[in-house]
Amino acid sequence: MKSPAPAPTPAPSPAPQVTTYTVVSGDTLWLIASRNKITVDALMKANQLTSTTLQIGQVLVIPNTAQEIPRVTYGTYTVKQGDNSWNIAINHGMPFQEFLTLNKFTDKTMLSIGQVVQIAIYNIPVQNPVRTDRGAYLDWWTEVQYVFPIGAVAKVTDLYTGLTWNVKRTIGAFHADSEPLTLADTRIMQQAWGGVWSWTPRPILVEVNGHRIAASASSMPHSIQAIIDNGFEGHFDIHFANSIRHVDGLVDAQHQKAINIAAGK
Repeated sequence: MKSPAPAPTPAPSPAPQVTTYTVVSGDTLWLIASRNKITVDALMKANQLTSTTLQIGQVLVIPNTAQEIPRVTYGTYTVKQGDNSWNIAINHGMPFQEFLTLNKFTDKTMLSIGQVVQIAIYNIPVQNPVRTDRGAYLDWWTEVQYVFPIGAVAKVTDLYTGLTWNVKRTIGAFHADSEPLTLADTRIMQQAWGGVWSWTPRPILVEVNGHRIAASASSMPHSIQAIIDNGFEGHFDIHFANSIRHVDGLVDAQHQKAINIAAGK
C-alpha cells in the first residue's frame, strides 16, 4: 500500500498592508474616522491615543476594520383583535408610513384578524462619540428614527447644566416630538431653560436603546399632548442631524448648530 501523498504546504499569507494617514490642518479624529468608515474608538485604539488632540504632521495608522452599517431585516406579524396599522407599526418600532408602504396599504386599509402583515426589524449599530462627554452624530432619517421610535422612553442630559430628565417620544415623523415623562421630569427640564419655556435650542444628549446621541431641544410646550399628568401642556421638539421642521420641511440651522456642539464637532 502506498503511503498517502503529503498534504501540500499552504502558501504563506501575504502580510497585511498597513494604511497610514498624515494629519493636516483642520483634521479631527471624527473627520478622519468618518472618511475611512471606522469609529473614533477604533482609530484611537489602533494608535494607542489617550487624547483626541492631534498634531499637524502626526502619522496615524488606519485600522482595517469596516464599520458596521445600519441594516434592515423583515418578519411577519399575525393581526389580532383590536389591532390596526398604527398600533402594529408603533409596537414594532416602525415609522407608520414605512409600515404602510411595506405592506402596500393606505391609511384607510382595514385589517382582518388572522391576516399576516410584514414588519421591518432595524439594526442600528452603536457608534462612539468623538469625546466621552459628547453624543454620537447620527442621521435622523437612516438611524435615529429607528433607535428612538414613537413610544420609546429616553434619558435627556442638558449639555451645559448637566441636568437630566426622562422623556417619551409621542408623535412626529420629521423630528422627535416628545414629552417629559412625569411632573418631576417637567420641573427639571424647565430648570435647564432658566425656569421658563423657550423656543431657544439647547444642545442635549439623548440616551436610548444603548445609544448616546447628539441632539438639540427647545422647551416650548405646543400642539398635541399624549401624557396628561406631567404638568406639560403639549409636546416639545427634539432635533437630530438632518431632521426638519414640520412647518416648512426645512432643516433648522439653530438646532443643527446645537447638535454639532453636542457631538463635539
